[in-house]
Amino acid sequence: WAGVGYVALMSLSALTQSLIVQTYFFQVFRVGMRLRASIVTIVYKKSFLLSSEARNNSTVGNITNHMSIDAQRLVDLTPYLHMIWSGPFQSIVCVVLLALLLKWAVIAGVVLMILTIPLNAVVIKKLKTYQVLIMKSKDERVKTMNEVLQGIRLIKFFAWENSFQEKVDGIREIEIQRLRKAAYLRAVIMFMWMTTPLFVAIVTFATFALAGYDLTAQVAFTSISLFNILRFPLNMLPNVIASMVDAGVSIKRLTKYLENSERDPYAVEKKEYHSSDDEPSISITNGVFKWAKRNLNQDSDEVPKKKEEDDEEKIIFVSNVEEEYEHLPNLENINFTVEKGSLFAIVGPVGSGKSSLLSAILGDIPKVEGEVCTIGSIAYVSQEAWIQNSTLRENILFGRPFDLQKYNYVVEVCELSDDLRMLPAGDMTEIGEKGINLSGGQKQRVSLARAVYADADIYLLDDPLSAVDAHVGKNIFDNCISTALEGKTRILVTHQLQFLSEVDQVAVLRDRTISEIGTYNSLMNDGLEFASLMNTHVKDFNNEDDNGDDVKGKKKMKLDKSVEIEEEDGKKKNDKKEHKLIEKEEREIGEVKFSVYLKYIKSLGGPVLVTIVLLFFALEQAGKVGADSWLSWYTDNEDRFDTVWVFIGVYTGIGVTTGIAVLVRALLFAYAGLNSAKFIHEKLLSNILRVPMSFFDTTPTGRILNRFAKDIYLIDELLPRTMSMFIVMVMSAVSVIVVIGAVTPFFLTALLPLGYIYKFIQQYYLRSSRELKRLDSISRSPIYAQFSETLYGVSTIRAYNEQDEFICENERRLDINQRAYFASNVA
Repeated sequence: WAGVGYVALMSLSALTQSLIVQTYFFQVFRVGMRLRASIVTIVYKKSFLLSSEARNNSTVGNITNHMSIDAQRLVDLTPYLHMIWSGPFQSIVCVVLLALLLKWAVIAGVVLMILTIPLNAVVIKKLKTYQVLIMKSKDERVKTMNEVLQGIRLIKFFAWENSFQEKVDGIREIEIQRLRKAAYLRAVIMFMWMTTPLFVAIVTFATFALAGYDLTAQVAFTSISLFNILRFPLNMLPNVIASMVDAGVSIKRLTKYLENSERDPYAVEKKEYHSSDDEPSISITNGVFKWAKRNLNQDSDEVPKKKEEDDEEKIIFVSNVEEEYEHLPNLENINFTVEKGSLFAIVGPVGSGKSSLLSAILGDIPKVEGEVCTIGSIAYVSQEAWIQNSTLRENILFGRPFDLQKYNYVVEVCELSDDLRMLPAGDMTEIGEKGINLSGGQKQRVSLARAVYADADIYLLDDPLSAVDAHVGKNIFDNCISTALEGKTRILVTHQLQFLSEVDQVAVLRDRTISEIGTYNSLMNDGLEFASLMNTHVKDFNNEDDNGDDVKGKKKMKLDKSVEIEEEDGKKKNDKKEHKLIEKEEREIGEVKFSVYLKYIKSLGGPVLVTIVLLFFALEQAGKVGADSWLSWYTDNEDRFDTVWVFIGVYTGIGVTTGIAVLVRALLFAYAGLNSAKFIHEKLLSNILRVPMSFFDTTPTGRILNRFAKDIYLIDELLPRTMSMFIVMVMSAVSVIVVIGAVTPFFLTALLPLGYIYKFIQQYYLRSSRELKRLDSISRSPIYAQFSETLYGVSTIRAYNEQDEFICENERRLDINQRAYFASNVA
């Protein structure tokens, strides 16, 4: 019964340990999940606050990597955080117990462990250097991919796919080279820390023997057990070090981003609107505005340079590099006021600063001197219309409650009625990213309708008539700008000079300053630049009328006919209740196909290389089992040997062989893993560049960037490490079963029922875990899609003061993703 009691106690101890460890991992994963949510949210919020200078230096690629890779690296560190103190604590306890058993001979082993620290410090410093370079390469690659996706229509039109593929592949090749060097350094760290316990044992036994002590079976087995306990924290150390280095680099990158300069919230004095006040709605006094200087050395405070020396490539960092700046155009000596309810026009040649003046009123362009004051809420129509990926109705409402009467009136005055009849599902038609399924004029009218529906006090209209036909432009000016917005304060930037006779005041911009300002009649009477501009416009307009009447008539007849047909078709299409443009992201269901594993093996380097790597994994495990078996055999046959040095010599040989196997398999697996990563990225890029345009019309950019950012990061860095750990665990389990089966054959009778139970639990877990991982990946894409969309419309969002709504939407999408992420980690 004593034996049964011991077995029960050991089982209870193992069960308790397992429960405590799993509870620990559950809690740290919760911490990591909250940490990730906090980072993603704070990075998103920061994007609304960035100054123009900071926006120039922070690309979409940079910020996407902050949300995906940098956040994930901090999450990956959380399971290892307590190893920072528990690892040294376990090591100290083991060393103390070894000292009690092996006396002062343990000092030799401790000295060996201490000697490895400086060597590791050098390797870790080098690894950190490469991690900085790797993240720069990732930023550059994702930024370039984002540019490619934004201009994919043009790329396909000119058949530039091969050129841009070569460009991205060139950036990827540099990234792979840096990843390879970092992977080899990780392999060296793994070799040192995994073999350290073995060599510490050899040195300690040798010193113990030289001191004249007898290495009995009791001493040897107890010592080996303690050395095996010491092996766990030391084996975990490479993962801890790698995670700490990665997290350190990510923290530095996030800190730099979050410390970026922010736009001055007090640059524009904003007052509440009161109809009884006589103050002007907008006033600028002695205004001097200058776009931030753009740092051409965007990448950072430390610029890497390469230098060839003694046939070895050395990385040299030059600090405090002089920054090269490009001075962007500015506005100077700006003085004007806009009275409540008036229509104020701004005209001038291209590049004179008209749009910059509106940005100054919004507070987007940094104010150097002067005062800017606005009274009441603002609605803004940008020169390039910003359209959300949602229904046309939601684009017009922009978060405001739906009022049918008001909505129909807005649609009518913005000349959208005919367009709604032509759309497949009317105003419930889904609009693609950047309004991909709308024409330029339609996008501009939707943007104008959004402003009119907002019922703001001040309207900033940046050339809203430029993208529409002449007769549509006249209707919009008469019915919308002049009539529907009558009583509102309106600033109209325009090149349509024929409307200026109907505005209250006109300002003429020339060379980044206001050269003339006044009423239309007074400026014409002055006979200066404005009068000259108007006379030139009238001549050009008359020439167009003389030469183009017949042609325009024919075009109009043709247009009217086509609209008639489209209206009939539209009525039929409107029978449909909804029209989805953006397709739901597909996901696989069920087990991962065996062909996927075969393709991955092939991408690693083929069956031959994979077989060689597995052989070295097997050799490593054989070495570990062989060392313990040799110790067992020696203690049973100690009388056959005259000296302990035979035991130590064979033990050392086994240790060296195991160490070589660890190093070779780590290097080979790093090489194979990056071969696969390079191959997968090339195939992904090639396929993306060659899919038809319909794919890009129905797929959000954020979804594609998710594949090139987070998923490629997982394949580059996490998948090889996970696969390596998986193979080690499988071979350890197999070796344990073989050894126990050889020593205690009765054990094999219990193996079959236990194996069946384990297989049932494993299958249940795999089915759940696999689907949860897929849901995690799919629910992550909408976060990046919304983020990418936000960055392009940040000026419009800030003008309408809708930041809180977009932050709430970001948090909602993040919560959906966190559900799958949390369940996956709990499983």
